[in-house]
Amino acid sequence: MGPPTLSQTEQTLLVTLRKFPKGTNHQALLDHLQTWTETDIVEGLNSLSSKHFVDFLESSTQGVIFRARDAEEATKWDLLDRNAACPHRALTLNRESRRTGSMNEQERIVYQFIKASSNKGTWVKDIKVKSGLHGQVVAQAIKSLEKKSLIKAVKSVKTPTKKVYMLAEIEPSAELTGGAWYTDQELDVEFIDQLSNQLFKYIGAKSIPPDPQFIYPSSHPFPTCADLHRWISKSGITTVELSRADVQSLLDRLVFDSKIEQIPIGGTTGNDDDDEDLDEWNMDEDSEDVWAYRASRRNFTDGSAWTDVPCGRCPVFSFCKEGGPVSPSGCVYFKKWLEY
Repeated sequence: MGPPTLSQTEQTLLVTLRKFPKGTNHQALLDHLQTWTETDIVEGLNSLSSKHFVDFLESSTQGVIFRARDAEEATKWDLLDRNAACPHRALTLNRESRRTGSMNEQERIVYQFIKASSNKGTWVKDIKVKSGLHGQVVAQAIKSLEKKSLIKAVKSVKTPTKKVYMLAEIEPSAELTGGAWYTDQELDVEFIDQLSNQLFKYIGAKSIPPDPQFIYPSSHPFPTCADLHRWISKSGITTVELSRADVQSLLDRLVFDSKIEQIPIGGTTGNDDDDEDLDEWNMDEDSEDVWAYRASRRNFTDGSAWTDVPCGRCPVFSFCKEGGPVSPSGCVYFKKWLEY
């Protein structure tokens, strides 16, 4: 069986599409087919799509783009559709062909636009504009596709009164759901506060020596974002799966609140001594970390900023003077603190 028959208009549009092996958008087609109108382009693309000569794809820079299939591939898809519509044929079908075989032409066009939107979804209005189909036709196609469990509606946290549509098996992007910090379309402030407090306590435990007379040296491995992400994942303090970007947002919040401080990593790795396998893990995920984090002592304890200076808790402070048995210029602790 040969490829589906194309009209002269369809052949012209297909030849133009094949000039763009990676796909192109409406505007580029209009630029090349200068005597064509927007409606001509839309109708031609829809017609080619119904005959399996066009793929609808999502581009990060151009939105929905269109890419031509060759005649052999179009023939294969046409044959698969014919067999999908006939349950008595024994041809083995892949998942996509079983789906498209149960659709009419309008449903297939709407499905292609929704598929191209990936995990970001697409509005009904966008489908109507880009497909050129009447609003009622689009609404009926969406209703049918939902009934067949091929697509689903998802609400966006940015515009909760509107719905976007995506394929049923795709997980919505964090841009739509709000990510880990949203529950049922609402910002979970209590969850953020509790997790921030746990993170602050852990950083404090790694930053403030148990002995108030002791000062950590500059080589002390203060935790990095990677270390803290690993700790949260292993500790079980939350059942919500957090990404490193989520943990970084909590750290930024604590920095802005002056509860923790950023320290350039320099030559340190920020490894957590409590985890035997952390060194190997950091080799893979710590490469982008440029900061380690320590708690601000004045926020973590009842002391003041003066307690961060060795002189503030020095037992010989009362007779420390130049020319005496202990002097500021010869103080070992003060030199270490300046290096720190």
